[in-house]
Amino acid sequence: MTRLLTWAFVLLALTAVGTAAPAKVIVYRLEGPSGSDSLEWLGEGIAESISKQVNEDIGTVNREERLRLVESLDLPPGAKLSHGSMIKVARRAPADLLIVGSYQGSEKNLRIAIRILDLKTLKFSGEIVANGPLSALPQMENELAWLVLSYTGQGKNVSRQRFQERRRKVANQAYRYYIESFGAASEAEQQRLLLKAVQGSQVFPEAHLLLGRSYFQRGDCGNSIRHLLPVRGEKKMLVEAGFMLGTCSVQQDKHLEAIQYFWPLLQSARSYSVLNNLGVAYLRKGDTALASNTLEEAAGLAPENATVRLNAAIVRHIQGNRAAAMNLVQEAAQSHPESGMLQFMLGFLLKREGKADSAAAASAKASNLGVDVDTLLQQDPTRWSRLIFVMEEFGGEN
Repeated sequence: MTRLLTWAFVLLALTAVGTAAPAKVIVYRLEGPSGSDSLEWLGEGIAESISKQVNEDIGTVNREERLRLVESLDLPPGAKLSHGSMIKVARRAPADLLIVGSYQGSEKNLRIAIRILDLKTLKFSGEIVANGPLSALPQMENELAWLVLSYTGQGKNVSRQRFQERRRKVANQAYRYYIESFGAASEAEQQRLLLKAVQGSQVFPEAHLLLGRSYFQRGDCGNSIRHLLPVRGEKKMLVEAGFMLGTCSVQQDKHLEAIQYFWPLLQSARSYSVLNNLGVAYLRKGDTALASNTLEEAAGLAPENATVRLNAAIVRHIQGNRAAAMNLVQEAAQSHPESGMLQFMLGFLLKREGKADSAAAASAKASNLGVDVDTLLQQDPTRWSRLIFVMEEFGGEN
């Protein structure tokens, strides 16, 4: 591969930055020439690759977080941002450095150039440039990522040779399908592109995670599990995959497997959604003591969550503590009058206390809210417990 790198700039940058480690770096989609549809994927693809490769040493804002930040400022996520808007988004992250760049040329001869803006001084670096054919794109991405790491002063923490091992292993064509799936016009089109991406690469955890998430959101646990099992890599990916695997395992009545998926997640962060679903797994497995303790912790983290409070009340009822169950349900139903399951549980408990009129009113309200009361009454009360399907934002280390 032929390439040109501005080493003079790198030396100056390292002298200025020293060994300070920035809290976060945000890499924006690179701009390309108009009319180059076959290379359009490079803009997001190069940004994604650079961000991923430096993520082990310095904090980075991933693509999904970046888009959420853009939308939080009422900016269109797919539009070209001004430098002013980029700075606003980066500061909201918050990030210390932002990276912008461009690419031009052809498949035979690409030129990729990036610049780094220090958000404290609002001064841009000089250009960091890599040249080469499209076939050498993974090497060029790795070189640019290494120079970004060197700029932050963290290059000394890993040798250049070791850093080369982070080079993207996924072939360009498979990687292109993955990147193009970000802008797919429909869920079906996104899934088609992702399936082509994983078919074109033996190891592609990022694409498998997106596929697993897509199937999970559609309630297809069989296909979701199939794509989540190959997921590996950074902690956030493993946490999300583990959460979905555990939740699907509960739905498939594989409660021991669910517990085994959820437990490691709690070592990273005490999440109320993980604790809730773990509590449901314990409950349906028949361990009410562990279910009670787990749901009590979940309620401590999310005292107003209707699902957690419902499940805690169900455990109290099964344990024979009707007074505690009633207190939980009455308070929760008052706070969440839109919850059909809380109204159902309230009606069930009121009937057990002999308050037929109040019980009938609560049951009628549950029916109006879409709950099939008669079917639920025929089930084991452990089946009344409910899972949480969206995990709160994971705030652990990358």
